[in-house]
Amino acid sequence: MIPATAESAKRAGRLARFHEGVLGCLVVFMSPQPSLRARLGAYVALTKPRIIELLLVTTVPTMIVAERGLPPLWLIAVTVIGGTLAAGGANAMNM
Repeated sequence: MIPATAESAKRAGRLARFHEGVLGCLVVFMSPQPSLRARLGAYVALTKPRIIELLLVTTVPTMIVAERGLPPLWLIAVTVIGGTLAAGGANAMNM
């Protein structure tokens, strides 16, 4: 089918790209058994680690300023791990 106008050609091009993207995703998810590495990578991508990194970059220095020195390492570790898990879970739910 040949588009009648430039606008309809642009629209048809956008739809074609959209369908290619959707079909690409369906091929990935419909594969019989993705590898363990692929599944773990997909789960990590759901947590959006680059956003969590921004959270942690501001959390630890704030703890140091609030303590007026270095807080106990166990407290930093628990805060970082808990913050990572909480933010990762929220990001996954947001997808």
